Amino acid sequence: MNNNYTPPMATDEIENELVEEGYSENLRPRFSFKQKLFIYFTAWVVLIIGACGIMWSIMMQYEKAQPWYEVEEYIATSGQAAFFTALNKAYGNSVNKYESLYNIASNLSTKYSGKISYKKVVREYTYEAPVYLLCCGNENLLKLTLQRDGETGFMGFVGYDINTVELIAADLLNYSNYALVYPKDAHVKVNGKEFSPTETDRYAVFGSDAYTVCMLENFLERPSVKVMYKNKELKALEGEDFIFDFPEPKLHTVNISVPNNSYVFLDGQRVPSGFIAGSSESEPDRFGQTVTMSNYVIPTVAGAGIATASFGLNQLAGTADGNNFVFSPTTIECTVIAPKEATLFANGNPVKATNNTAVWRSDFYDVANAPRASEYVFTDVYAVPNFTAKIGETELAFTEDEEKKVFLSPASEELEEQYADQVIAFMKAYLYYTTQGYSNTRANLNAVKAHVANPSPLYTNLERSYIGYYYIAPQEMTVEQMDVDNFVPYGDNAFTCDLSYKLILKNWVGEAVDANTMRIAFAKRGSSFLPVNMVLAGE
Repeated sequence: MNNNYTPPMATDEIENELVEEGYSENLRPRFSFKQKLFIYFTAWVVLIIGACGIMWSIMMQYEKAQPWYEVEEYIATSGQAAFFTALNKAYGNSVNKYESLYNIASNLSTKYSGKISYKKVVREYTYEAPVYLLCCGNENLLKLTLQRDGETGFMGFVGYDINTVELIAADLLNYSNYALVYPKDAHVKVNGKEFSPTETDRYAVFGSDAYTVCMLENFLERPSVKVMYKNKELKALEGEDFIFDFPEPKLHTVNISVPNNSYVFLDGQRVPSGFIAGSSESEPDRFGQTVTMSNYVIPTVAGAGIATASFGLNQLAGTADGNNFVFSPTTIECTVIAPKEATLFANGNPVKATNNTAVWRSDFYDVANAPRASEYVFTDVYAVPNFTAKIGETELAFTEDEEKKVFLSPASEELEEQYADQVIAFMKAYLYYTTQGYSNTRANLNAVKAHVANPSPLYTNLERSYIGYYYIAPQEMTVEQMDVDNFVPYGDNAFTCDLSYKLILKNWVGEAVDANTMRIAFAKRGSSFLPVNMVLAGE
C-alpha cells in the first residue's frame, strides 16, 4: 500500500483553480502608478512649455512694437554714424580751409556716441509720432522723431520707424575768430597749412606798419599757428589771440565799448567790425531800458591808442581809463501830456508828473479857461517807452500833438447824444456863410456867430473873414452828407468832435464837390458848451 497516494481532485476543483488563475492574469494593470504620474507630468510640461513659447513670442512682438525698442536699435546700429552725419550736414558748407570738419566730427562722434542714452521729449511726444533725445551725460546730441510702421506679427502689433534725425548739439561746435599778428615777411602755417591772407583778410596795425594783421575766422577749434621769422620760431604772447610781437614788444591792447552800429576810430583809423569780441548791455535809463553795446578788443595797437566814436552824425561822449574806453549811448527827450486825474504808465510802471500846467492842444490855444493837464518831460532816455494812461480803470486814447504824446479820454456817447444836433446846426450856418459870398454877408456871418462863444479864437477868426467873403460870388449849396462823431471830453470844461460833410456847389462856371472833416473844439460857457475853435481834422 502506497502511503504517498494522493487522490485526484475533482474535476470542478481543477476548473475553478484554472479559472481563478486566468482571472488574476486578466486583471493585472498595464501601467503602474509611477508610470502614469510621469506621463501626466510630462504632458503638463509640454503644454506649459508650448504656452510659454507662445507668450514669449507675443511679448517679443509687443516689445518690438514699442518706440523705445526702435530707439535702442538705432543707437546700437546707427547712433555714432548718425551723429557724425548730422555734424557734417550742419557745418560742412561753412568750415574754413585750414581745418578738417571730418576730423572734428569724427573725434566728437567717437567721444560722445559710445555712451549714448535716450529720453522722451514729453511736450512733443505723441502716440503717432514719438520724439526722443539721444544724450551723452547732460549733453543732448540728436532728436529722433518716429513714425508708425506696418504690422510686426500675427497679433497685429504696429511698430515704429525713424522718421527724422535732427542735430541738437550745435553748441558743441561754436565758430570763433582769432586775431593773428606777425612781423612782415614772416612765414606762417595754420594747422600745418601754408597761410597767405588775402587783402580782405587784412586789418590795420594802429600806429605801425611793421606788422601784418589779419583775422582767423570761422574756426570750430582753436588752431595751431606756427610763425618762422629770420630762421627763428616766434612765440605768441599769452592770450586768446595769436600775437607774435617781434623783435621787441611794441603792441598793446585797447578795449572799446560802444553802442551797436557805431563808427569806431583808433588814432584816426577806422576800426573794422572784425575786432568785436562780444556784446553787453549799457547802464539802464530811468525806465530800465538798455542799449546793446559792442565790445571791441584791439590787440594790435602800437601808437597812442586814442579812441573816438560816433553814432550816425552824432559824436559820442566817452570816458577813458588807461587803454579802456566806454562811449555812452545817445539819448533823446520826450514829452507826454495826460489829464491831471490820470495815471501815466511807462513800460507798465506808474510815473510821476514833472509839470502840470500844460495847455491841452492846439484846438484850445488862446481859449480863456482852457483845460489843463499834467505835462511829463523825460530826458536822457535811450528810446521812447511804451506809454499808457488810465483814469481809474478807464484806458485813455493816444494821439500826437506837435511832437508831444497826448492821452485823451475815450469818446463819450452822452456828449454825442446831447450836442450832435448843435454841432450840425453850427456847421450848416458856417458853410452857408462861406458859400453865399456877397449875398447877405453880414447877416450870414451873424447867424454863425450866434452859435459861437465870445470871446474865443473862432469868434475872432470869423470877424476877420468878413471882407474875404464879401467879394465872392454866391453859390448854390446842396448838402449831400453831414455826420458828426468822435466826441472826446477834456475834463469837465471842454470837448472836441469831428464833423464830416460833402457839398455840391453850383455857380456860373459849373458844379463842384466840397468835402472835408473838421475838428471843432467846444468850451463850457455857463451851463452849456459853445464852439471856440475849428481846424481840419488831423492838422
